[in-house]
Formats: sequence, C-alpha cells, structure tokens
Amino acid sequence: MFRKKFKYIIVSVILCILLIENTKTALAAVPTAQFPEGWPQGPSVEAESAIVMEAGTGAILYEKNSHEELYPASITKIMTTLLALNNSSLNESVTFSHDAVFSVGASDAKLGGIDEGDKLTMEQCLYGIMLASANDVSYAVAEHIGGSLSKFVDMMNEEAKKLGCENTHFMNASGLPDPEHYTTAYDMALISQEALKNPVFCQIAQTMVYTIPADEYCPEPRARANHHEMKSNGKYPYDGWTGGKTGWTASAGYTLVTFAHKNNMDLICVIMKSSQTGQYTDTKALLDYGFQNFKRMNLSEADTGTAEQESDDNPLGLGDFMKEQPLLGINSEDYIVIPGPAGWDQIEAEFIPEAQDDETAGSMRYTYNGYYVGTGRVVLNAENAYKFQASTNLSRKNSAQGILKINPWVIVAAAVLAVILIVVLVLIFRRPRRRRRGRKLRF
Repeated sequence: MFRKKFKYIIVSVILCILLIENTKTALAAVPTAQFPEGWPQGPSVEAESAIVMEAGTGAILYEKNSHEELYPASITKIMTTLLALNNSSLNESVTFSHDAVFSVGASDAKLGGIDEGDKLTMEQCLYGIMLASANDVSYAVAEHIGGSLSKFVDMMNEEAKKLGCENTHFMNASGLPDPEHYTTAYDMALISQEALKNPVFCQIAQTMVYTIPADEYCPEPRARANHHEMKSNGKYPYDGWTGGKTGWTASAGYTLVTFAHKNNMDLICVIMKSSQTGQYTDTKALLDYGFQNFKRMNLSEADTGTAEQESDDNPLGLGDFMKEQPLLGINSEDYIVIPGPAGWDQIEAEFIPEAQDDETAGSMRYTYNGYYVGTGRVVLNAENAYKFQASTNLSRKNSAQGILKINPWVIVAAAVLAVILIVVLVLIFRRPRRRRRGRKLRF
C-alpha cells in the first residue's frame, strides 16, 4: 500500500517539475536584442535610446540602449489611455476636480477652456490626452479611474509589470518630471504593443484633428490637432504612418513613439532622449530599415507537415512533433518576421506546452540563428480529434442519447500522463531491491 502511494507521489513530483521547467522556458522566450549573424545592419541614430518592434510578433528588429532607464515625458500618456480604455466606457462623464485643473503648471500642456467642476465624456478626454497631450485631462482621467491620482499610478505600475516591463516606474499619469518616473524604450514598446490591440486606441492615435463641440461649460468648439509631425500633413510626413505619441521635458529631451503599417507589417518605433529634429529623422531611418530589410512570412506558407510526413520534409522541424501529436496543428494565421534573404530552412522551432484555453495547447517559438522572430499557436485539429473520438468505444456508451462528446484535450492529457507513469514505473522497478537487515518480527 505504501509502495503504491509512493508511486503516486513520485509521479506528482515529476509533473510539478515539468510544469516549472515549462514556465522557465516560456519566460526565457522574451526576445533579447543580441542580433545574430546574417541580421541586417541598422542605421546610426542620434537618440540616446531607440528600438523597433514588430507589433504582431514582438520581434525586435533594431535596438540601441533599449533597456536604459530614461525619463519618458508625455509618451507616458499611452499607458494612461490604455488603462482608461480598459477600465471605463467612452460615454462616461469625467468631472474635473480642483487638483486636476490647478495642480498643472501654467506652462504645461493643457486642453484649454477647463474650469473646476467642468465635465467631458471619456471619449473627449482620451482625444485630449493623445492629441493635445493635455496634462489637466490626464489628471482628471486618473482620478476618475483610480479614485485618486496615487491609486491610478499604482494601477499603471501593476499593468507595466503584467506586460513584462522590468525597468519602468511611474509617478504620475502625464509624464511630468519626477526623479522616480522613468521607463525604457523596450518597455514603452511593450506598452505600445498592448495598446495597439485595442481598436479604439488605434483610431485615437491616428486621428489628425478632433473637435470637442460647444457645451454648457465652453461656448466655443475646441479643435485639437495631433502633435505627431509624421502624419500626412505634418513637417515630416511618412507613408504608412498610423499614429503615435510625442513627448518633451527639459530633463527627458524629446521622446517619440511612432506606429506604421507597410508590407503587411506593423512596426513600433520608440525614440528617447533626442533632439527636436533628430527624433523624426531617426524614426524615419529606423522605419525604413525595418520595412526594407525584413519580411512577414505566414506559417501557412511553410510546409508545417502532417502526422504522415517525415521530419526531413519539414523545414521547421515539426515533423516528429506532428507525428506524435496528430490531434494538434499550428495556427496558419500566425506569422514570423525575418530578414529579407532568409528562408524557412534557416528557421528553427521549439514547442512550449502551455494550455491557454480549450483550443490552444501551447506555442511554437521560432528563431533565426537563435534569435526570436515570432510565435505560432499550437491548436487543436478539430477534424482529426473528432475522427479519433468516433473510432473509440467510448462514443457508444451514450448511443441512446446521442454521441458522447469527449474533450479531445482529455485524450491528449491522458496519453502524456500515461507515458510519464510508464517511465516512472520502469525507473522504480529497475532499481535492485536491498535486503532488509535486522530480526524479523513475530506475531
């Protein structure tokens, strides 16, 4: 009886170890900018820190001091807008408190025409934050969402940690100077990547001009233009520009986040501690570098193989994996971003098991010469799963009530557990038994 219990304990320990190791592998999947042989040479930039990330994959195409802690100035407002969108509706009414109106310096950016007790909708506020970079509006939104500025700042820091930002600490919702208010180009790219998943944020970020109509608080319409000069009618127009956020303080210098879409790729460029002109010339050079030297390759374009294919026929090395797991497949809508001359024969894949929902078992992490270039979700092959289900005797048990529906993941999990159990039993019984010493007890 003890031996039986001991076997169960061993199996449980092994499963825990496997889960811990898988977690470590997933955490190690965060891309680092140590570019491999064959990676395109990037341009020299004036900025103290810069990065280019492909938004869909999170692949880093270029970096310069991207983990250096610097003052962000008003690009902070990307996080403020993201949290507001996640925690409110656009038609909510935001009331401006005394602190929201009067704690902002006379020379700081404001919406204008705002007095204590005035109200705006959340939608109007968010356009004021992103386009006019209004510090008074940022304060009011922070109070509305968090209950107080300090509680909203706590929310900002919690969200930053959740997104994987390891070198970020916020002290306010606007980016006004504070020694303890800092971030990095890499962390800002992570925050921007998350914000771009929200279609309302994307719409706001690329709006040229937004007008707040006259109301009981302000008799004149307030039109506010986007400050980003890479818009189509800006000083440095860029073909493919889809939005961004500007920033400046004396201590931070010029900071700039830019989004652009071209060649079926979405790039995020972050510039920190630059000059007024350099922020735009650097951004243009980096976006051109990204679009001209890299290409998107959908996983549907690769010969990902089937259960019947040999691994030699599969350039991504998935043949053996698919052969052993015929119920699983790679989501064909996912893609990777690689240097232009590269092909599938230069790409390697690693399976990271992590059940996220009823249809996703984990992911395939793709690398080019060891460098992260994208991820493909490992999903349930429903057709094969139900064929397998139909061929089992279990489906006959409820024949009077219809076909019994079995969750295919139960089958996969059972198979994995069975293999682990067999290995454990072999290891236990292969060990030679030691003779017990001492006198036998008589009963």
